Amino acid sequence: MTYQFELDITTKIDAPTVERIVSNIVQERTGKTVDKILTKMSGTMFDGFEIHFATEVAESTNKKDNLFDKSFKVFKWE
Repeated sequence: MTYQFELDITTKIDAPTVERIVSNIVQERTGKTVDKILTKMSGTMFDGFEIHFATEVAESTNKKDNLFDKSFKVFKWE
């Protein structure tokens, strides 16, 4: 004889573990490094996370320098 039943299992997870889980998922999906995660609360209810990413410094060439020819040229009147 077979029985069908649902088994409810509960556990408690501490805040640092939840932050690590969320951080890993966000980093995997976005490819960006998470700097910190803040838990948002609305009264006593959980209202989501505020995620701050690590500052990224973009390497770029300064295009303004390329706009002007700074070499000395002798001007000739004709």
